[in-house]
Amino acid sequence: MTDRITSSKSYEEALSIMYEYIEPVDQSYDIYNDYDIDIDI
Repeated sequence: MTDRITSSKSYEEALSIMYEYIEPVDQSYDIYNDYDIDIDI
């Protein structure tokens, strides 16, 4: 992946290569929103 990205011709091409390996998420996504977390201290 790194070799493909560093040899890409453009930023858009590099992003499309990364999207083959990762799943981008919204930065405002709240990972705790869907879970009921109960912490006993």
